[in-house]
This record gives sequence, structure tokens and C-alpha cells, in this order.
Amino acid sequence: MEEEKRLTRRKFLKGTLLSGASLILGGLFNYDNTVLASTVKKGKLNSKPRQVITGNSGMSYPFDLDVDNQGKIYISDTANYEIKVFNNQGRKEIAFGRFGIEKGELNYPKGIAVGDNEIFVVEANNSRVQRFNKSGKAKAVIGGLGPQDGAFYYPQGADFEVGTGYLYVADTRNHRIQVFNRKGKLINIFGKLGDKKEEFKLPSDITVIKDRIYIADRGHHLIKVFNKDGKYLSEFGGNGSQLGQFSYPEGIAAKGNKLYVADTRNHRIQILNLEGKVIDSLGSKGQAPGKFNDPKGVAVDNSGKVYVADTKNNRIQVFS
Repeated sequence: MEEEKRLTRRKFLKGTLLSGASLILGGLFNYDNTVLASTVKKGKLNSKPRQVITGNSGMSYPFDLDVDNQGKIYISDTANYEIKVFNNQGRKEIAFGRFGIEKGELNYPKGIAVGDNEIFVVEANNSRVQRFNKSGKAKAVIGGLGPQDGAFYYPQGADFEVGTGYLYVADTRNHRIQVFNRKGKLINIFGKLGDKKEEFKLPSDITVIKDRIYIADRGHHLIKVFNKDGKYLSEFGGNGSQLGQFSYPEGIAAKGNKLYVADTRNHRIQILNLEGKVIDSLGSKGQAPGKFNDPKGVAVDNSGKVYVADTKNNRIQVFS
């Protein structure tokens, strides 16, 4: 919390982190969008990003992101209390939100999940989820601070399942998962604080694919797997720096038969199959393109591009 309080008022210099990007990778650079062309072996992601979004966009502690079917990128710009929306070329289109507690205002927005016509924003400090339309107009508020069913305590992550219209929320400091319909009606709730297989310690993010729910159980350094009814199925990971292990994983996404985990304190993204076997990894600690500093969010688009919220480097990196 102390770090979060400092970040709340902290301002960052625009365009400073990547001022040498064109020299490092030989790409075309400007402050808002770096496009870096390169080749990579089939089946593997390039370790060098194709795009870096930063600079004049003025991001401060971007925590999470999502990509819609048109390739638009939605970013929780946490310490600026707003959501930024970029097109698939990395150009900013709109931004919405400002500091506050009223409907449409934000206080430490973290998780973000995008549906066909709606955006769900998880506000950690307001302990709620807001639903916006694609133009950034607030339509509904879900939750509020508390331990009771339907309320939250510092939630951090969410996933929206378009087919069912269900919203899955990682209610982080209540150590549980809550499931709502798109109108905010509570459908299911499972988990509590503890060290048993079906229990959590600070669940931070969630993704749903193929009738399975994958949860980044940050405090246990695990990915836990449940069925749609909230029944525990399996887990993988454990504390460590070897491939297949995690150190405080805070973000997770899925596409096809792959999972993408923001292995935050190991400063990397791990790519695994749905059973938890490592396929690939990206990054290590640093400021150069392709390196990370506490990455907390990850998303994948329909073409397989991987988007990383490189949180403490105040930028988004895109890999393909």
C-alpha cells in the first residue's frame, strides 16, 4: 500500500524510458509508438517487441490491458486514474476517467475486461467494478467495499466471457472469486483465505477458457484451475525462478490452447499449455525493449500478438 500511495501522486517524464529504442533495435521510433520489424522462428514469439507504446501518452503505472476484436487496446493507466484506448497501430484514440468516487470516476483502476460493446474496469481503491460503453460513458456500478457477497475488498482482476455474459472478478483481499452477469447480479462465489488447494491468498487475475477458470493466486505463487461451478481441479507453478515456477504472478490471459502468465517478480511472461507445461517465455529485468520491470498485465489478440503491461517501465510492449 505504501508503494501505491507514492505512485498516486508521482509524475513521470514523458518519453524518457525509450529514447534510445531506435538505436537499440534499428526501428522507427516516436514517443507514442515504436514499430520494430524483425523475424522469428515459427511457433515462437520474438523476444524483441514489434511495438512499444509510451512517451506522450503519459502512462503512469499501467497495470492491465485488454484487446477487442477490432484490435483496439484498452489500458488501465492506474496512477493517472484513467483508461486509455489505442488503435491497432498504437495511436491513442480516447481516454476516460478521472480521480474520484462518483460514477464514471476512478480510483486506482487495475483490472480491465472488454466485451462486444462494453468495458469492465476493476477499481482497487474504490472496491468496485464499473461498466462503461465503448465511448467511455459509465453505465453501471457493481459492488462496493465489504466482506459480504457481492461486495469487494481491493479487487484487481477480471475476465468477461462473451458467450455467457458472465463477469469473473478476482476479489483480491477477500481472497475469493465472484461471478456476475453483465447487469451485476451475483451468480456464484467461491474461495476463501487459506492454504488448502481450493483456497487462495491474494488472487490477482483470472481468465476463462474451455469451461475452465484459471486464477493467478499471487500469494501462493500458483495458477489454480477450477471448473465453471467453482470446483477445484488442479494447480501448477510454485515459488521460484525456474521455468514453470512463478514469483507473485499478477496477470493471466488465454487464447487457443495457451496460457500467458505475467510472472511479475521474475520480470517475464511465461507461455504454457492449458495443463501448465511451459512452451516459451519472454523477457528479463531491465529497461531496454524486450525487458520488463514488474509486468502485471498481459493480453492476446486474435492474431496471436501478445500485449504486456510493463508496469514499472510505464509502457506497453507488443510481441508477435
